[in-house]
Amino acid sequence: MKRLVPTIPFLAATAFVAALFVAGCSNSPVSSTDPAPTGFILKENGAQLVTQAGTTAGVSGRIEINRKAGTGSATTPSGDLDIAFTNSDGSQWVTETQDSIEISGYDDAIVLVQRDPSNKWRFKLLAKGGGETGSNFVYFRGKKLLFTSHQIPVSIVSEGLDIAKMRILIPPTNIVNVSDTVVGKISAAYGIEALPINIDFFDARNDVLDVLSDPNVTLTWTIADTSVMDIVQDQFDKTIFSMLAKKAGTTTASFTLKHDSPTVGKYTAFASPDIDVVIH
Repeated sequence: MKRLVPTIPFLAATAFVAALFVAGCSNSPVSSTDPAPTGFILKENGAQLVTQAGTTAGVSGRIEINRKAGTGSATTPSGDLDIAFTNSDGSQWVTETQDSIEISGYDDAIVLVQRDPSNKWRFKLLAKGGGETGSNFVYFRGKKLLFTSHQIPVSIVSEGLDIAKMRILIPPTNIVNVSDTVVGKISAAYGIEALPINIDFFDARNDVLDVLSDPNVTLTWTIADTSVMDIVQDQFDKTIFSMLAKKAGTTTASFTLKHDSPTVGKYTAFASPDIDVVIH
């Protein structure tokens, strides 16, 4: 899903803006007699990063954010991004107090926008996960649309596995979703037969990651009371698991996935909070 982020109102310095166009903004097109900017300059931490020299010119440059290995569900911010608009001769367009911008076109599954409450021309992009997306600027004077930029490429480069979520499925219907929080619990009836259990990992776009078949990946778990429940991993196919519910009772389980990366080294790619287990 793509969304548009209004310049105002600002709620907090760290507010993650997730609103659509400002209510009441018209998309009145600029006429040939209206003065309007024809391009922009985007700087990151004061250094020129992306430009568009005219309304028909393409965009030069890109926004790139590097995410550290094992970041998980935490976001990784860009530097301070400052936008200035330009005239056809390259000089800086002069803004007025009623001017505003909206930031649109990005994939909010992997990117959020953080606006600066004290400077409406400054913002950060917050990377939720690796991948490619884009963004553009829509410039208003009051409710009058003056300028829409071309799409700016945005790359989020992950140094290692970029895991956002883990899912545990115990057929037929017991599903536990785990990120930095846990939704659901492991629940089963005790018995002699081992139950099949599916353990999957997902990226920020909710796509399944085939990580358990990687020989450089190791998944371990801790069960507080193994007299209540235990988990067994197939010694030949590391993607296959079974669960043995031993007796009625409660306990907790947690999971840790480590990756021995050829470029990053060994690191923790995912670590779950404690998950409640109920055997009945």
